Amino acid sequence: MQRCQREYLVLYLRSPATASAELRYSSQTPCNARILSFAARARIVLVHRTMSLHRVGLCGVDDSVDPSLLSAIVSRWPRVELGVLFRPGKEGQPRFPTRRWLEQLAKTARNTSPPAQLAGHLCGSAVDDVLQRGDVAFVQTLVGLGFRRVQLNATAPNGCKTAEDPSLLEKAAQQVRKACSQVPEVEFIVQANDSTEPLWRALLDEPPANLSLLWDASCGRGKTLDASMITVETSIPQGFAGGLNRDNVATVLDQLRKGAARGRSIWIDMESGLRSDIDGSERFDVNRAWAVCAALDAIGWDDPDAPCPSPVTYDLPPQTTLIKHALA
Repeated sequence: MQRCQREYLVLYLRSPATASAELRYSSQTPCNARILSFAARARIVLVHRTMSLHRVGLCGVDDSVDPSLLSAIVSRWPRVELGVLFRPGKEGQPRFPTRRWLEQLAKTARNTSPPAQLAGHLCGSAVDDVLQRGDVAFVQTLVGLGFRRVQLNATAPNGCKTAEDPSLLEKAAQQVRKACSQVPEVEFIVQANDSTEPLWRALLDEPPANLSLLWDASCGRGKTLDASMITVETSIPQGFAGGLNRDNVATVLDQLRKGAARGRSIWIDMESGLRSDIDGSERFDVNRAWAVCAALDAIGWDDPDAPCPSPVTYDLPPQTTLIKHALA
C-alpha cells in the first residue's frame, strides 16, 4: 500500500484474512483514485480540512547534533521531517554530514517512535546526476537508509552545474520524469523559484504522480518568503520555505493560511534559522528547532479558524473501524 504522509483519514481493516491493513487518504496525493474507489465501495465519505501543516522540515542536520536529540524532537512532534543535505566534496562540513553520522541517524530514525521521517536534499553533482542522466543510484542508497523524500536543489547557490543554462534545466525535466518512474516509492521535490522555472514549468505538463514543489527563493540563504506570493494552480503537493525561524514561523504560517496556502495541505522547510554559533563553530541548534515546534503548537498545526466539516460514515462492514489519525 502506498503511504500518503499528509492530511488523511485512516481506515483499519481487521478480519481473519488481514490482521491489520492501513489505508491513508489525502486530497492532494497521487493515490486518490484508488482510495476514493475503495471508499466508494465501503460507502465512506472522506472530508478535507482547510489548510493543514502536514509536516515541518528541519533541514541541515549534521555531525554537530546527536541523533538522539533529534529523535526526542520527532517523538514529541511526529510531523517533523529531518532534512539532510548532500553535496559531494563537502562531507563533514557544516550542514553536510559524514557517512558515519548518517548511518547513526538512519538507525536512530528507525528506532524512534514513531519512526522519524527523513528527506535528502541533493546539491552539487548529486543533483546534476539526476538532472543530466536520470541517475538514481544515490537516491536508491538513501531509500535503503529510510529516506522517502528527495529534494532536487537545482540552483547555482547549491552547486548545480545544470542550473547555469536555462535550456538545460528545461531539458532536465525529462530526466526528472525518468527518475520519478524508476523510484516510485520516493517523493521527488523540485525547488521552485525564478531560476528553476524552466524546470518546474516543464514538469507541470503531466507531472509525475510522485512529484512535489517547494516554493523557495532563499536556497538556504535565509531570505524570508513572501506569504502572499501567487503560486501556480496545480494539484501537485506544495511546500514553502525561506528565512523561517523560531521568531517568525507562527506569523508566516498565519499569513500563508490567509494567502498562498489558503485551502491547502502544505509543508514548510527551514535551514538557516536553525543554525547557531556555538563554541566558535556553526552548529545545528536543537534549542532553536524545539522552539520552532513549540511555536507551531501555539498557533496550531491545523488551521483553528477553518470550518470543521463532520465526516459522514454509514453502512460500514462490521469488521471495519474508522478513526481520525493523529499523525501526518
